Amino acid sequence: MKFQTHFANHPEPEIRFEKKSSLPSMTIPDQSLTVQELFRRNAQGLALGGNIHSEYDSDETGEIDFDDFLPNTDRMDLADRQEFMETAKEHLEDVKKKLNALASAREKQRALREKEFKDMKEFQKKQIDLSQGRDKGEA
Repeated sequence: MKFQTHFANHPEPEIRFEKKSSLPSMTIPDQSLTVQELFRRNAQGLALGGNIHSEYDSDETGEIDFDDFLPNTDRMDLADRQEFMETAKEHLEDVKKKLNALASAREKQRALREKEFKDMKEFQKKQIDLSQGRDKGEA
């Protein structure tokens, strides 16, 4: 008598294996890591996967450009997420400060233009009064 287990007596063995795909292979040459490289990367706290390219781009100064790109936080570990959030908050505070400075500068310019306009109106009124006074004096 035979026992049926998950190792034996599979009625359709062709389902257990992946079928050969007609699509071209997406394997990138020289992307495999040796055991020593895996241990070194683990000791340095780097990602263990074969992904050598960075998850997000940065400029020459090493700062993230939040205006053009937002990295995928699902692929980050908790420390990277925390650092990213702190950097994003600092960037947001900087942008808010710049916007507030621009708004106050615009308000000052508007107040200055209103004052100049008011002064110009008073000057025109005085000129008209002087010219009317001369006309009355000549007549």
